[in-house]
Amino acid sequence: MLPPSLLSTILVCSAAVTSGTTLGFVGVGVMNEALVRGLCTLEVPPEAVVLSPRGAAKAASLSEDFEAATVAADNQQVLDRSDIIFLGVLPAQLEAVCRELRFEPRHTVVSLVSTAPLALLREC
Repeated sequence: MLPPSLLSTILVCSAAVTSGTTLGFVGVGVMNEALVRGLCTLEVPPEAVVLSPRGAAKAASLSEDFEAATVAADNQQVLDRSDIIFLGVLPAQLEAVCRELRFEPRHTVVSLVSTAPLALLREC
């Protein structure tokens, strides 16, 4: 059986891909890169994926490999252009990154940060 957090992420991704929702990725490290590659190689890939410039080399590679993927100018632009936000930064960077961002009620946030307290995510 899959861990509940992974199952939730898969369900959110599946729903997003089939609904034309724009996916945004803050931080483009190992986890977010794997998610983007997996999603963009589905039989029905997402229509739009917005990547943060954090992890510039990986973001550039993903935008070259997949037509749907574009690199935003900054993390706020990822949020401005996306409906579902995947947070994939190092635990030590999470609070600083989140506090710089303006989330909206329309955003669904998926945290891939294993040690992120839910209270901190709610404050952002």
